Amino acid sequence: MAEYFVRFLPSAFCKPCNNQLVTDLRQGVDGQGMMPERAFCGHWLHVKCFYEFINEPPFKRQCPFDGCTKVLASKDFPVDATSVK
Repeated sequence: MAEYFVRFLPSAFCKPCNNQLVTDLRQGVDGQGMMPERAFCGHWLHVKCFYEFINEPPFKRQCPFDGCTKVLASKDFPVDATSVK
């Protein structure tokens, strides 16, 4: 398990912003919101990118990673038949 984090995360990219997940933190860039966050489908995004992705319309979208069919949605903005007219 530790080997996964040591090998995968440093070379992984956040799909919405297309930046590496952890390199910016090592380079001293302001890390606010740039920590890696894992979606329930298993893909990794920056906390800030994930929050923006699910909390901006349409509030319910398919995971941005190619081939992933999971739908990501915000718990703050439920989208169902009763909330959409």
